[in-house]
Amino acid sequence: DRKLKASLDKCGLKVNNMVLNAWDATLGGSLVNSKDQGLYLENLDEVIKFARNIGCSKLITCTGKEIAGKSRKEQRDNIISTLSEAAKVVEKEGFTLLLEPLNTYVDHPGYFLNSAKEGAKIIREINHPNIRLLYDVYHMQIMEGNVISTIEQNIGIIGHFHAAGVPGRGELYIGELNYPHIIK
Repeated sequence: DRKLKASLDKCGLKVNNMVLNAWDATLGGSLVNSKDQGLYLENLDEVIKFARNIGCSKLITCTGKEIAGKSRKEQRDNIISTLSEAAKVVEKEGFTLLLEPLNTYVDHPGYFLNSAKEGAKIIREINHPNIRLLYDVYHMQIMEGNVISTIEQNIGIIGHFHAAGVPGRGELYIGELNYPHIIK
């Protein structure tokens, strides 16, 4: 991490955020699985150490895939429980966790959190300034559309944006989205 930090400094770059756990929970634990809470929090501690050393203070967190046989409510409650515990850690360490909804139609089949609307409800229920929503325009255009209105309704809890062209996840100027208007 020291070599990376030196390279970043030499090039005048800053790492804005990094991913804490894999979307499918193959790395770092799942938020929907209560059995993974300890693993998730241990991983959070380790990633914070690395991130701090390279000057990064925002971590993207994924929910993991839906668990067959468990209700959405139970899985959602597990997300809230784990993120509430994680909030204590990130507040103390000066970090922000960014909860990311992803699309399940094209890129992430089976992923639990595929709605910005549900993500926003979770963020509001946790109600902690260090737990924010990552609004990915690409993913949410595929899942929900109504991008501008959703951003306007949730701007107070959005901690970061991702963007790509739809369809194809390409350049912003290619596809069905009017990014100049969205950005304005």
